[in-house]
Amino acid sequence: MKTLIVSAALGLTAIAGAAQANPQLEAAAQQKFDRYNVAADASALSVAQLAEIQFIETDDTAAGASTRALLTQAASR
Repeated sequence: MKTLIVSAALGLTAIAGAAQANPQLEAAAQQKFDRYNVAADASALSVAQLAEIQFIETDDTAAGASTRALLTQAASR
């Protein structure tokens, strides 16, 4: 019984943590979309999609078209 309660508490903590990170992930994703002219709304994406977008390399040395394609693909999953 204790294990079940602890598991449920950990699950709720993880969900709460994801909800708190969501605005930051959304803002970062929307900045990338705007920078690379990707027609997507970060607020409509799942946390998993936002996390994936966070790790797409967007430095100035990366090819713009390639980065745009990766962002578009991540937003449409």
